[in-house]
Amino acid sequence: MEAKDLESYRIQGFTLLESLYTRQEVNILNAETHRLMGESSIGRVLEENGTTLRSINGPHLNSELFQNLACDARLLSQAEMLLGGPVYVHQYKINTKQAFHGQNWEWHSDYWFWKKEDGMPEPKALTAVIFLDEVNEFNGPMLLVPGTQYDELIDEIHDRPYGELDGGDNWAITTAQNLKYRLSETYLRKKNRK
Repeated sequence: MEAKDLESYRIQGFTLLESLYTRQEVNILNAETHRLMGESSIGRVLEENGTTLRSINGPHLNSELFQNLACDARLLSQAEMLLGGPVYVHQYKINTKQAFHGQNWEWHSDYWFWKKEDGMPEPKALTAVIFLDEVNEFNGPMLLVPGTQYDELIDEIHDRPYGELDGGDNWAITTAQNLKYRLSETYLRKKNRK
């Protein structure tokens, strides 16, 4: 990682490291992903239609390759450099979302859920992404909004106690059923001007 990458992470909240893994390594990860997609496992998340696979949570539990990836020195050293110390894996998943199929994920702050649901005390976390396919305007998997890592959580629903989301006092509701994460067009324009 170069100084410009660290600066990008500090200012924008993200950096892109190209070629951390070779094309051959990515092809192997892709093949293993397709193998896991064909298996029945507890970590499978389906689209609303009940048949289309959306995500695989905990792939390291069913794949030695993904278990080894979670411990790979190339990935861990970059995360440690960005966060300034030792790291651990808090959440591990493969998003299998296909272009033009299934629901999208609205923009959101992962930390809000890690704090509320998992008790993470501070937002000293990052998301490492390895793109297994070409990323273009038709299948772009993520919307990264520069500088939002310094903003307070703006989504009004984040400020509500869990019980208010469904009118009851049950805090253990699923984000897929009841939470929506949205950024207003005005907010995005404001961030874009900065």
